[in-house]
Amino acid sequence: MTTINRLNELLKEGKEILKTKYDPNFAEDGVIAIGFKETVNDLKFTKWQSKTIVFLEKILKPDDFRLIKFKEEVKTNYYTDAKIGVGILESLVEDIESNDFRENSYEDNYDLEPYYCIESILNNFHEVVKTLSKRNRNRDPLIINDEYDVQYLLHSLLFIHFKDIREEDPTPNNAGKSTKVDFLIKDCNTVIETKMMRETLDDGKVGSELILDIQRYSKHPSCDTLYCFIYDPKGYIRNFEGLKNDLEDIPSEIEVKVIICP
Repeated sequence: MTTINRLNELLKEGKEILKTKYDPNFAEDGVIAIGFKETVNDLKFTKWQSKTIVFLEKILKPDDFRLIKFKEEVKTNYYTDAKIGVGILESLVEDIESNDFRENSYEDNYDLEPYYCIESILNNFHEVVKTLSKRNRNRDPLIINDEYDVQYLLHSLLFIHFKDIREEDPTPNNAGKSTKVDFLIKDCNTVIETKMMRETLDDGKVGSELILDIQRYSKHPSCDTLYCFIYDPKGYIRNFEGLKNDLEDIPSEIEVKVIICP
């Protein structure tokens, strides 16, 4: 699939999302309220936003103003945010069709696509949490309180790009013990291990837990790459770079990537 075709697909999807516009100022009983912003479908917007960021990161340089603008201004399911996103895609399509844009080969990066998708989801996880934690019309929001909530939301987001996601697949026995893998993405032999920081879990403790995990996952027959995803919304981690470097530098038969969010 070429870049222009993929952009047109995302553009079409974005325009369909705009059609789901809901005006919260007009209630079903006819009562008119003031001060609420128009929104679009939450789930459809989140999926489209994630897929679009993944693709834009592949075809644009990190400092490209269109990528920066999309990340900064297309954050919530407000109708205005979605409309800005559609406008950015329309501009890109026009540039490519008028030969004002040097098209990268989508096919060249195909083998790397699963990892782009995973890393985009993990790096933008907190933005999704913030979006889902605020809802209009007194609807119950999704609040992330613990590691199980992190796994619940992450599993849903992974389904945007992957179909064969195996939860809690057991690792081989290690000294008589068998542990559970949070997520195994079979298509790319990738495991995602999640941690959520709390007052009683400091840098040293989470590091020790993940060192043991790395040792165990290195024996898993379907694990070539391990993502250690540490969700730290309250900023408990003291040495961000030190923890990341220490874990990624551990000698192992598998590739280890550490993503700490936000």
